[in-house]
Amino acid sequence: MHTVVVWFCLGMASIAVLSQNERTLRYIIDLNFSLTTYNLWKPLFKLFVSAKDDESVICGRALELLTRREPNNLRPSPYWPAMVDNGLIPTLINVFTESTNEDVLISAYILLLNSANEYPRVKVELVSMKNAFSSMLKHTRSKSTQIVTLLGRVLACLSENPSLIEPMVEQGLLDSLMTLIDKQRTPQIICSYFDCLANIVSHSPEYQLKLANSQQFLSLVIRHYLEEFDPRLSLSVMQFLRQLVQKNEQIQTLLAQNGACEHILGALLASSKELQQAAIECVQAISDNNSHVQQIMLKENALEQLLNLLEKTNLSSLQIAIVCTLWTLCGNSSSRKREVATNIGVKKLISFYSIKSEEHLLPITDALGELAKRTASVKMNIPEEINRVQGIPHLIRLLKSNNEALVLSVMKTLQLLSCAPGFVPNRCCQETIIKHEGANYLTVLMMHATNEIIQVEAAQTLACIALCMFYRKQNNSKQNTICFSLI
Repeated sequence: MHTVVVWFCLGMASIAVLSQNERTLRYIIDLNFSLTTYNLWKPLFKLFVSAKDDESVICGRALELLTRREPNNLRPSPYWPAMVDNGLIPTLINVFTESTNEDVLISAYILLLNSANEYPRVKVELVSMKNAFSSMLKHTRSKSTQIVTLLGRVLACLSENPSLIEPMVEQGLLDSLMTLIDKQRTPQIICSYFDCLANIVSHSPEYQLKLANSQQFLSLVIRHYLEEFDPRLSLSVMQFLRQLVQKNEQIQTLLAQNGACEHILGALLASSKELQQAAIECVQAISDNNSHVQQIMLKENALEQLLNLLEKTNLSSLQIAIVCTLWTLCGNSSSRKREVATNIGVKKLISFYSIKSEEHLLPITDALGELAKRTASVKMNIPEEINRVQGIPHLIRLLKSNNEALVLSVMKTLQLLSCAPGFVPNRCCQETIIKHEGANYLTVLMMHATNEIIQVEAAQTLACIALCMFYRKQNNSKQNTICFSLI
């Protein structure tokens, strides 16, 4: 009896597929959860790779309909696990390898894109598939813009998985994409390929150099794609360049010498906040620990442009990016740092401590330290101003950070606040530090920090606080209740 039911269901399924009757097909597939003696997916996949194009096209569309998400439904298709278990990925690779029908290939790429986004196991399956990517990459030469667009989205999605990057590169990804980006310059198509390249170069310095050593490709990116006015493409190119130059002085200098800085800074004027942030982060990446590029950026008035943007924006993510980038552009120049910090102002610097992020804390603290080095006058007393706008409690709170560079910067700033250059004590700041248990925290660091430099700086900070005033003993019981990361 079961055998008859099985064959009846298989026959009905084939009719439902060929007649595009989605409702009937779903009903028959769902029977599979109660009947274990038949497998409907394998016949469907066999139909998908049929030598008859009309059968393949119809089956591909049926599979698309089955797995599509309903509008406003965040749940992925319930069919992915069963489809993957029964050979969906080898079936798609077979289609990419053998099929020349555009409609079949479009269905296959839609299925791969959706399954990779919704069912993570798909990416794991692809790791073990031999020549999976070479079968896809040949379609970069397709005349169908829809296939090329879908392929780009697929590659961008798959390259987010680090375990897939090496096989992608080994099977010719970089050369194929450089060729495509040169020949196919439609923004809507190309942006996904730059997203893919950004993921690839972030994985290995070897891949950074391979792209950077192609002078023709670099010239194309700088002289053509950086001049495009398509917001989506510009965002992808900016994010790609940021990853390309990341922690690589040679590539940073190469791009700067070929005129990239001017174009990157131009994106600061974009109306898109996302593009502005990508451009700011790109400025920071290309200037990081590179005095030559920093000088080029300064000649292009990068500091002035960033300070103007900081003045106008209230978006916290942009503020963080700008502050970090400004400090990177200052390099080792104390006078430049002081100029930037003065332009931002004490009150605004202190306000940035309220932003929930950690990456900007060191630049802000360094900036306050640079300002505190200035000799006090009747018109301006930086330590007093920092104290007045409640900056000291923020600094004391950071003494419990696990970032050694940040803790050292905090202690040096506290030294300058409590004892100005020339060993001139500031009683108000000293009292505020003690009031907020700063001396207590510093005592714990001096006695128990694992880093000797932290211990020495903590002792020196305590000496500055105690200068010219009676040092009140702290309650030893408090020392035992404070939680520190650096002890």
